[in-house]
Amino acid sequence: MFVAQLVLCGFLGGQCVLLEDVKGPKPSLEQCKSRQEEMFYDIHAKLPYIKFGGSRCIKTNKLHV
Repeated sequence: MFVAQLVLCGFLGGQCVLLEDVKGPKPSLEQCKSRQEEMFYDIHAKLPYIKFGGSRCIKTNKLHV
């Protein structure tokens, strides 16, 4: 199981924030990466001024975040 995370910058005077998927972990790394893209496009559509600062998929044994 993998949890998608994104780092987005441009909030609060240029500060960066770490966002974690609240829809729960994905069973595969490929699905996690796909979820990262979905999260980024959803956020970017509402906040076009943000900048992408990085991403990662965290391996977890939990069934929920």
